[in-house]
Amino acid sequence: MTNDDHPPFIIAHRGASADAPENTLPAFELAWTQGADGIEGDFRLTRDGYVVCIHDPDTSRTCGENLLVAGSTLDELRSVDVGGWLSPDWTGTRIPTLDEVLATVPPGRKIFLELKTGPEIVAPLLAGLRRSPLDDRQIAILSFQPEVLAAVRRLAPTLALHWLVAFGNQPRQAPAGNWASILDVLATTGATGLGTNDHPGLSRDLLARLDAAGVTHHAWTIDNPAAARRLLALGTRSITTNRPAALRHALRLEDPN
Repeated sequence: MTNDDHPPFIIAHRGASADAPENTLPAFELAWTQGADGIEGDFRLTRDGYVVCIHDPDTSRTCGENLLVAGSTLDELRSVDVGGWLSPDWTGTRIPTLDEVLATVPPGRKIFLELKTGPEIVAPLLAGLRRSPLDDRQIAILSFQPEVLAAVRRLAPTLALHWLVAFGNQPRQAPAGNWASILDVLATTGATGLGTNDHPGLSRDLLARLDAAGVTHHAWTIDNPAAARRLLALGTRSITTNRPAALRHALRLEDPN
């Protein structure tokens, strides 16, 4: 099912987000107890220059209050509840800072940081990474924006970078037709990974072309074991999922602990 030289990783999407509020410390801590190899989180910049972990540009979906992240201070954002929407058990959960999320990462595990803004987040994010005890092998930076990855590459040449691409569901939008331009962007940005959603057009040959270019493939967000098995058989190196424990059990992957 897999290449033994490159065992697949199970990455917890926004933490163990099927069981705890997404992008929160409880979700990340739960992901580690569920045996995740890494966590994935979304990061934005506040008005006063702090990097915080939240997916949306505002707080309305997960808080019930509509604060624009880029237009709010850290203190303002920390005043809202990001847990009660999922269950009363999580009431009082707060938006975490980058430093708090990094502090959850155990030795030998990884964090995948998706940058949801433009290049303005790069300098403060890298400053936070330098404050943490993590080494570069534990960190990957993700973005849909090539210019963000290029900015990271200029300032942090040793970090792993993953370019994110969302393939459409129509056959005419199959990955094969996009491959030349994808390889172009990967080379230009210095990205070492390509993160995509699942698509029936993904094939062993396409992933082999990536591998030949020194680029690994990573898939999101996969909760279905059959889909995960198919992707791993093609050569995908990591599976990002909302359900790390359930998917690991279904795939019968050996627990890394």
